[in-house]
Amino acid sequence: MLTTLTLVEGLGARGAFLVFFGISIVPFVFTYLCIPETKGRSLEDIEESLDKGTFRPVGNMAHR
Repeated sequence: MLTTLTLVEGLGARGAFLVFFGISIVPFVFTYLCIPETKGRSLEDIEESLDKGTFRPVGNMAHR
């Protein structure tokens, strides 16, 4: 199992932090593309959209 020190020894500090950056960017991209925006919407509005099947993620290009 790799640890921070093992990565730094193998890849250098810059390489280790690039690995950590790559790992942390994946959830950000997933959240942007797959999790719908709910800001400014009531719970009833969200529930209605879910029932109709029209509740789409912000990053969905077909929705724009």
